[in-house]
Amino acid sequence: MKKLVLMMALSIFVLFGCATGEKENQIQVIDVADSGLFRESGAMDENSFYTRPYNKAGVIFTLNVKPKDDALITIVPIGVDLSSFNEKIQRIEEIDVEADDKKYNIFIGDIVKKDILESMPLADRRDDSPFDVACIYPAVETAAVLDLKTVDMNTLPEKDIKNIKCLIDIDNDAVPDIAIVQIEDDYIVSRYYLKENGTWKLLKEILPL
Repeated sequence: MKKLVLMMALSIFVLFGCATGEKENQIQVIDVADSGLFRESGAMDENSFYTRPYNKAGVIFTLNVKPKDDALITIVPIGVDLSSFNEKIQRIEEIDVEADDKKYNIFIGDIVKKDILESMPLADRRDDSPFDVACIYPAVETAAVLDLKTVDMNTLPEKDIKNIKCLIDIDNDAVPDIAIVQIEDDYIVSRYYLKENGTWKLLKEILPL
């Protein structure tokens, strides 16, 4: 009897420990943004645009929360075959808005990854501003863009594929955890979704001024 009780107690401990470990190991995303990546060099063309070879790249984006000064941000290239990577925040500027609706401009400007500096731009983009990126805070090492063709649209927070700008998997299960939606009509509306415990949650919506 004592042996049976001991075995039951051990089983409960193991199960509780595993569940707790899973909870502790869950990836916690606080905010998501997207913006255009820019590249710079020591030379410009006749239109004052930077030209190749580029020596650094950067991105400026807006978060609804103030990150730590030395925080890492995951940069996820959109629409190109490039892997995500982490970069340290260079500068944070609080945007002058209503007190209960603070926002922060985040500056990252010393990206020197060779593939970022040498990659070709998307067809409709200038060479010095080649593509957009998603920005995840805090950094998520495993973030990766998913091919829309491989995803069941019925599982997404919005079903119209033409409005889905980017789907990101953050836990290596090939299922989207972040969805960036951009609706372009007479103006642009952007919505950022995060899946938590299997349910999509609207992180924020950006409306035209």
